[in-house]
Amino acid sequence: MKRLMIVLAAVCLMTAGPGLWADGADKGPEITGGVTFYWYTFMWGNTDFNNSDYTAGGVTVDGSGDSYNYNYGHGSMWMKADWEGASVYAKLGAWGPYGMQPIYTAPLDPSARLLEGYLDIKKLIGPFSLRVGKFRFAYGEGLVAFDGGEDGTTGYQLFAAEKNWSLDLFYRKGQDNAGWNEMAFNPTPGSRNPEATDDWNVWGAYATLKLDKFTVSPYLFYKKFGEDTPMWIGADVSASLVKGLALKLEYVQMFGSNAWDQDYNGFGMILKADYTTDSGLNVGAGYVIASGDDNYADNKNGTYEAVLHNPYTGGFYKGWVGLGPAHMCATIAGFSLLAPFEYLMTNVTSLNAHVGYKIKNVSLRLDFYKYGKHKLAVGDKDMGYEIAVMAMTNIKGIDVGGTFGVWKPGDHFSKTLNKGDDSSYGGYIFFSKGFDFKLR
Repeated sequence: MKRLMIVLAAVCLMTAGPGLWADGADKGPEITGGVTFYWYTFMWGNTDFNNSDYTAGGVTVDGSGDSYNYNYGHGSMWMKADWEGASVYAKLGAWGPYGMQPIYTAPLDPSARLLEGYLDIKKLIGPFSLRVGKFRFAYGEGLVAFDGGEDGTTGYQLFAAEKNWSLDLFYRKGQDNAGWNEMAFNPTPGSRNPEATDDWNVWGAYATLKLDKFTVSPYLFYKKFGEDTPMWIGADVSASLVKGLALKLEYVQMFGSNAWDQDYNGFGMILKADYTTDSGLNVGAGYVIASGDDNYADNKNGTYEAVLHNPYTGGFYKGWVGLGPAHMCATIAGFSLLAPFEYLMTNVTSLNAHVGYKIKNVSLRLDFYKYGKHKLAVGDKDMGYEIAVMAMTNIKGIDVGGTFGVWKPGDHFSKTLNKGDDSSYGGYIFFSKGFDFKLR
């Protein structure tokens, strides 16, 4: 933590130096900062839907005891130096699964690093400002792009934010594989380094228009990864037609082609409706789909994927990404990735109904999820249902919450995949605190 403070202080001292702000800004920049810390403990079990005993390494194991847990933490500090015409922002911290053995010092705990660092030049071209560096890449609920929540990606962005509209025009390095590896590690100059695979280069535009009772956000993303050139065109529309009622529809269609000359034609959709009364009662429903394919031999690729193969956030209503907590805990790394390799998130539909109540600083919610496959050449699409509960409150300024779900599998698992039909479960508890400060 001491090293983190020293680096951040150095950033602020440099940005406050006369070389940056002497031009008409005699008082120097305004310097603000903040600290964030949160902690999760995840627990889950029986994700193979089978309570039966099994043999591993010649030892018989009680299948009903397939339960696990781990801790996940995040700590960061940011500072921003803001003077007339420009600003510099830096955030340092660490995140990930924690569990370093205190005697053997197994390297499980992540080290602190630069999570974000960027410079803004304000109103460079008319209403548009320029941002360069490493910064957040997140839009909507992550149906198209979300950087994971801890840090961003490198790139350049022109952005404008007026009263009734905003527009981002960007180039982002979704994943840097070739550039640095080619320069630093290529033993044979003039030839391609076999260790340097292609980059993920992303170009795009994201606009938001604020109308009377509607907010409309059309967007376009284009990614080049070797011979893969997918494109996403869509729009996110939200509306508040009457008091207490919130509606949302987002639809995105994929275009372009991949290295096997297949045309991308997958799609994603979010449909939500929520009604909240003055007394704190909330009822709502939602439908999410990430399309799939039932014929992998033709020239069409109907499987939907996000730009960064990133998580679907679900709006973070329960303090984490994904659909139901038991479903989320069964996904790879518990991160609900909209990626071709994530069987539980792509080619999947999810129908949700929920009821909640908030009294003073306590929020309670009950959810029902119905999961299914979008397309299958053979077999049953029914993935079963999940019932989940959630509670959140604030204790002496600390946000505290927890959620837990039980997932009863459908015939897709018990018959089509020949797994069991016993329920799985999953959930987590979390603690969170953040605060801001001003130095000058």
